[in-house]
Amino acid sequence: MAPDRHAFVRLTTLFLGFIQLVTSSSPQQNEQHEEVEWSGWGGNTYNNWWASSNTDISSQTVSSLTAHCNLSFPIGVSATPTVSGKTVFPIWDVFHASTQRWSISVTALIRNYAPISPFQAQNVRPVSRTSPQVHGDVVFFGTLTHALVVAVDKSSGAVLVVGSSSVEENVTLLPGYQCCSFVGNIMALFFDPVKNKFKVARNVNTISERRKREGWAGSAVWGSQPSVDGKRRLVFVGTGNAYAASNATVQCQLATMPPEVPYTLNNNTCLPDHVWQDSILAIELDSGRVKWVQQQYGVDIFTAACGYPGFGPQDPVLCPGVPGPDYDF
Repeated sequence: MAPDRHAFVRLTTLFLGFIQLVTSSSPQQNEQHEEVEWSGWGGNTYNNWWASSNTDISSQTVSSLTAHCNLSFPIGVSATPTVSGKTVFPIWDVFHASTQRWSISVTALIRNYAPISPFQAQNVRPVSRTSPQVHGDVVFFGTLTHALVVAVDKSSGAVLVVGSSSVEENVTLLPGYQCCSFVGNIMALFFDPVKNKFKVARNVNTISERRKREGWAGSAVWGSQPSVDGKRRLVFVGTGNAYAASNATVQCQLATMPPEVPYTLNNNTCLPDHVWQDSILAIELDSGRVKWVQQQYGVDIFTAACGYPGFGPQDPVLCPGVPGPDYDF
């Protein structure tokens, strides 16, 4: 993570695979296409940010747009709003439906689910940074605190179900904190609209159990949303840096000649297999098997205790091994 966003946590990425392609938002085309969709961060299953059918808004016409309504978010909106039909769903500490005239306090929902501990209050905000996903009459979103997955009725805003990421990279700054145990993963959930329940279909870890036992942690699935190739039946995700490494890797780094340079990607020979840090993973939709991995060269172990060049001091006791550059995909 870059220094200007180090206060935010890394989340386990939730894949909800049911996004439709965006269509135009013009009044005439809305009559032809009753359901206009921009679902999730990237707008469609390809996660390509392309409103392919929208020919009305362009660099030539954008200056003619006028404000239709205004919603105030005093502390900002971190995620891309979702569009479904004529309704916009922005989210942060409050979840609005712009034309359905309902709203949900995400902060209250989190607090009602379970008390927020002093530890959580210090390290993570009670908000949502996810772009909502729309499927039929249900809208899904995730939260930071408690790492909840929430299903909401699109028309009424009624909460249908709340089901239960990591803050470890940043809480390493806390005195006495023993880093680290979190391992990144991507989870596929099925939602049963009759029973209003989630079912975990698959769960893929970015660090193998063997490497975890050796001391590796981190490699969170980080950034945007998965991209789905329906033809090849693959889902693509990116991972971030490791938080902790095995003693063998740390000693390998320290023994490397010439000496390793902090905040750079270090010797690749010190990085064992099945530690998918700074990687792009292709995962089979139907089985959850990792088909291939494209990995950035070098070891990238980093926590907030390592500081940032020119930004924060390094704690030599809590910073693991030789700090990497904190890269992410």
